Amino acid sequence: MKTKSRLTSGQTMIFIAGALFCLMLISVSLLSGLYARYISTGSEDNTARVAKFDVATTVPNVNAKFVNKGAQDNTYTIEIDNNSEVAVRCDLVLVFDSALEYINITVDGKAPSEISSDKKTFTFKDIALLAPNGAIADCQLVFTVTDWNAVTSEADGASVTYTFGFDGTLYCTQID
Repeated sequence: MKTKSRLTSGQTMIFIAGALFCLMLISVSLLSGLYARYISTGSEDNTARVAKFDVATTVPNVNAKFVNKGAQDNTYTIEIDNNSEVAVRCDLVLVFDSALEYINITVDGKAPSEISSDKKTFTFKDIALLAPNGAIADCQLVFTVTDWNAVTSEADGASVTYTFGFDGTLYCTQID
């Protein structure tokens, strides 16, 4: 007695092709991990490094002095040398020992971008934008009196001196 096959020849071919495909997927995944483990290489000669950051500054820490109404010793130079390999942006913060009510402060003709409520801290943003490698800036810090009679009680024009002290800090930030 002959028994009939349950699968036709076309079905058998599809079954064999499917089984071979599954075996191929399993073997490829196993071999690819093995291949990567033994073939991958590394290099120890990486050349990445941090760019040099070197900004030299001179900020005056002085007693500003006003003598007489017209002759004022009130201009100071802030020197900034950017020897970095990157461009920098500089902000200046001045902190005074007393509140300044009638004194105007400018850096290169620009008013402060922020003034503290006690009128002792003045912030100047972006006083210099310097290119890398040797760029130099000289910023002029200037004090002027808005109301001379408010600064001194000597309204008769006699020689007077009004002084105040301050500390300056220059903050430089990499911009590229």
